[in-house]
Amino acid sequence: MEKLIDVVQIGNQIWTTKNLSTTKFNDGTVIPNVIDDEQWSKLTTPGYCFYYNTTDVKAQKKYGVLYNWYALEKLAPAGWHIPTDAEWQTLSDYLREDAIARGKINEAGNWQLSDVGAINESGFSALLSGYRQINGYFTNQSYSDNWWSATMSDASVAYAYYRTTSHYPDYLPRYCINKTCGFSIRLVKD
Repeated sequence: MEKLIDVVQIGNQIWTTKNLSTTKFNDGTVIPNVIDDEQWSKLTTPGYCFYYNTTDVKAQKKYGVLYNWYALEKLAPAGWHIPTDAEWQTLSDYLREDAIARGKINEAGNWQLSDVGAINESGFSALLSGYRQINGYFTNQSYSDNWWSATMSDASVAYAYYRTTSHYPDYLPRYCINKTCGFSIRLVKD
């Protein structure tokens, strides 16, 4: 498990300021690195990858790992956890209004189209790492950052909630998606 040294307090919560980049569970077991698109699309067990399966260590460190939802259970070290949908909402509420939250968490200089509104006032430092779709294809690096919530959807056991930031819409919305997708992880202190 990687050492968590970069944290920020936002309201009453303490968040990591980087996307998780461990390739092992908190018990030291290696998480399967799934690079094949078809294999990724059929996963119902834990898996991870790097965006476009990059081997560039600098990019891996900067953007972190993309995990499917099945990997969440044993990722967080003692004293930390994957945030629930309610904890994401607490973050959003603290940043006052969803309509301005995006700019307060996005680091300036990482937008492909524009840095307008990206002030990272909160210190959260979102870097727009993109995601891996259910079909295994990669998309949206430099356009969005997407983070899993520990909360499953009531509609189906195959779906869970996530939060996103992007150029449009200009807020921090919540969506529900298939657990096979690959998203980033942030941790919040217990």
